[in-house]
Amino acid sequence: MVADSQGHTADEKMSGLTFKTTSRNIRVARLHYSAHPKRGLEWVAKNKPLMDEDKWNQEQEISYEVAAGAPVLKVKPAIHFRPLTFIDGKVLWRGWDFGFRNPACSVTQMNLKDQWCWLWGEVGENESLRDFAHRMFEQCDARFPSGLDARGRPQEQLWLDHCDPAGIQVSDKSDKGESSIMILEDAFKERYNRPMSLNWRRMSWEDGINIIRDKLKLRNDGEPGLLVNDDLDIAKDGLTGGYHYPEDRRSGAQCEYPEDDGYYIHYFDTNRYIAAFQWEADNTKAAMQFDDKAWPRPWEEEYAQHAVKGW
Repeated sequence: MVADSQGHTADEKMSGLTFKTTSRNIRVARLHYSAHPKRGLEWVAKNKPLMDEDKWNQEQEISYEVAAGAPVLKVKPAIHFRPLTFIDGKVLWRGWDFGFRNPACSVTQMNLKDQWCWLWGEVGENESLRDFAHRMFEQCDARFPSGLDARGRPQEQLWLDHCDPAGIQVSDKSDKGESSIMILEDAFKERYNRPMSLNWRRMSWEDGINIIRDKLKLRNDGEPGLLVNDDLDIAKDGLTGGYHYPEDRRSGAQCEYPEDDGYYIHYFDTNRYIAAFQWEADNTKAAMQFDDKAWPRPWEEEYAQHAVKGW
């Protein structure tokens, strides 16, 4: 059978099966989806729109040419960036990242159109987690004050906190042998004199970030599933290039994780932890983890009924 200069025969090309020999004389087979009898143009037209373009190219086209320095997430500022305000009395989702000396916090909420709204966030600079937590609680109380319910009755804002499950391990950030989660819970109790509802789900970085990618897509109604507050500069700057893959990526190698810049990576992780808890990734069977010490609380009876549903 006649082969071309690369050693590919006509039958191999037509079947979606190709071979190549590496510099170490290793023969590598490449099996493309086109080799499957039921994966023709109709299958592509149906399934390609369901995936992020880079993910489609990686998983289906067997291509890992993600440009060095490319943004991790893709947005259209005119569509995704808008002036947003929080909805009084509706649960707020807060995320925490325990970055060493650069902890991060974000506040988000689902609006009445079922869109995930990124409202506010901040990254500490050479700041201990305990000091940062106290400062964030003060900021949250000021930016999202307690208000009135639909009947005009006073009510406290309802918060559901999310974090990195690795924070349960004893931290070298503390000289008291405390974990990051313990430090955060203690800071909350010192301020509010009640336990904190801190929750998480174990999920890979890729699965968590793909949930955010899915939320950024346009829905059937023409609206994106995720909106960013127009004055939330850390999110806007990160989404337009600040949160990116490393610039010094080796040629031909796939970047699995973003640039560890000590800033954007911590902020976006806070939202990734929220996404991991609130939505289940494809093929993810990991269970949610609630902080048992904080549940139930009488004043949160309604909260407990709705929080897991994403209310």
